[in-house]
Amino acid sequence: MMTPQSISTLKERAEKAVAQSDFLQTKEDFTKQDTEILKLAIKYSTDLLLELVNACEAQDNQIKQQIEENEKLKTQLVEQDVKYNEFFKKLSASFAETAKICEIISRESKKVRTK
Repeated sequence: MMTPQSISTLKERAEKAVAQSDFLQTKEDFTKQDTEILKLAIKYSTDLLLELVNACEAQDNQIKQQIEENEKLKTQLVEQDVKYNEFFKKLSASFAETAKICEIISRESKKVRTK
């Protein structure tokens, strides 16, 4: 994998070579230097494309990993929600039972007071 510095160096070499050469007008104008310049430009373009592909693959892998982590978190949230629902059902039943007991105590205490 090319580093930003090596890409920059390659780019500078390509730009310098292009600046030193005359623009080509005909097929016969191609010289060995022009061929080398074209090869260098193609290599530079190819290297940049490879860097772009690698960066995209890395980003794609990171996105896939984040999606997996989000799915795990979603599963954990659903499981936690189920646990909370069960807890609140038990708590509600416990309050209802406590209310019944309080009602019974209240009735019994009224009976005792009336005697």
